[in-house]
Amino acid sequence: MRIFRVLIFFLLFSCSSKDIPTSINTSIGGDHFRIEGTKLFVKNLEGFKYFPDVNIFKFSDSIFIHCLYSDLNFTESLSKQEFDFLYNRNYDIITHQDFLINNNPGVYYKLLEGNRYWLYFIFGDDQHEIKLVGTYPKDSSEFNESICNFFTSVYFYKEYEVNPIETAKFDVILDNTDFLFVSYSMNTFIFYQNTDPSVRPNGLYFTQTPAVSDTTHLRLGLQNTLDNLRNSGMQINSTKRYYELIDSNIAYVAEVTGEYEGKPFYSKSAMTSNSNIGLLISTAIYNNIAEYKLQIDSIFETIELLE
Repeated sequence: MRIFRVLIFFLLFSCSSKDIPTSINTSIGGDHFRIEGTKLFVKNLEGFKYFPDVNIFKFSDSIFIHCLYSDLNFTESLSKQEFDFLYNRNYDIITHQDFLINNNPGVYYKLLEGNRYWLYFIFGDDQHEIKLVGTYPKDSSEFNESICNFFTSVYFYKEYEVNPIETAKFDVILDNTDFLFVSYSMNTFIFYQNTDPSVRPNGLYFTQTPAVSDTTHLRLGLQNTLDNLRNSGMQINSTKRYYELIDSNIAYVAEVTGEYEGKPFYSKSAMTSNSNIGLLISTAIYNNIAEYKLQIDSIFETIELLE
């Protein structure tokens, strides 16, 4: 009898712990709108304010939903359970659940990190990944239901034709360079050198961020890029840091020289901002370094931040 009661309790607890259905069917309604630069349609959430420059729905600084869209192979990531947030081990997994949304596979995680819940609703196909991230303090659990309702109301319109640079809040002239637009991912516009596929291409990246108002935040914004270089296995031999103007806006710049996989490497990165948008510009130069340093310098001179 005791075993039976324990089993009943476990079944009740398991059912009540589910935040979302295992099979979800949605369609576009009159209250849906498209997040620019994506094929994702969402609804406004009562009490939340939408910030289109960063695709965030915010109730407060501690309660928000971030919508992330990228041209990644989600099917492969799902099969391997390779998601960036799982590398942070300072959490407890409260819920891990697979689901289907309009026949697209997905996975839902609810994590507890300290006194904060993080909800990850991720789905897609072999060419797209949609990641919706919601968070709220542990003592604000009433927001769990509304965030999950937001997740399960979205619609991914695969056939929609997207202008990949429609969300760009900057201009840059690349006419006399070898860089071509490749893709848009996680608020980042990616350009690669037109080169032999067997050669690692030089890269140019523009990441849009919220506007920042002081040089301290410019330095902090750039530091993450420098940390990523070190964590990627880069052997850094020298780093030169300085301030310069980009489109009359102060920019914090770092030039890095080193080696990657035994070959010379160079990177010039900068963080700048106007009152409307922050912009992180980063480069990765693996070949013909002397020539491409000149190209990068000329590109920096043409960057314009839009109001």
